[in-house]
Amino acid sequence: MRDTPHPITTWLCHEKDRTQQRLADALGVSQGLISQWVNTRRPIAPRHCTKLSRITGIPLDKLRPKDWHLIWPADADQEETR
Repeated sequence: MRDTPHPITTWLCHEKDRTQQRLADALGVSQGLISQWVNTRRPIAPRHCTKLSRITGIPLDKLRPKDWHLIWPADADQEETR
């Protein structure tokens, strides 16, 4: 169980017109899948992370904290040089 809200939940709460359904439509996935991500029942598939990050501004390391550096090593290298 998470101690803090999922980053998508936090993003959704910042604007009243942001909904799981609108985010799902923008990503071409179901609202149920967004719910599974938010409730950590299913990890966000890497194929959705880049677009999700562009839409929400949530960094890749927050979307997949355990393995983002393995999936996107170039981004991990940039992070180390900062």
